Amino acid sequence: MSHPDQEILEVVGRAFSFPKKPSPGPSRGHCDDCTEMYDYIVRLNPSDVTLEEIHDRWQFDGCGKEYKKYLFPGICRECLDGDALGLYILFSYIDGMGKLSDLQRDGLARLYQYLFDCGFALDEPQLHQDLRERLSETKSEPVGPANGSQPICSETNQTSSAAGSRPLT
Repeated sequence: MSHPDQEILEVVGRAFSFPKKPSPGPSRGHCDDCTEMYDYIVRLNPSDVTLEEIHDRWQFDGCGKEYKKYLFPGICRECLDGDALGLYILFSYIDGMGKLSDLQRDGLARLYQYLFDCGFALDEPQLHQDLRERLSETKSEPVGPANGSQPICSETNQTSSAAGSRPLT
């Protein structure tokens, strides 16, 4: 992982830190699969989340909103290392987190600015437009590099694959 990626992940980690692990929410034990998934999620920490689990995101549907916020730094870490699908999943996950604190909204705004400045999804017009809209919603300033200069992003952020976003590592 590059230094700039690590910096934004630290920002997100601080914004979404919790003094103690929140409850994942009520048990969704209406079937064996859901009970098994709930038991797994109860043991999950942000550092444990993998891209494979995120792609199979139905398992997070049973989580309470605070638990989703608790896991967000791990979700973010994995999606930054992913492809366009990772960014779609990241946006979907964000939409399910509910009301955010001022600190969390600021962390999210900085994440959106980072993604925009680094050129995430430039070759995916709809995804890039979604990012642009999300950034505009979090800021009152015009959308563009934060200080008018070129962003400092990892090399993999600036390159695009044939699919139109960062290569999956």
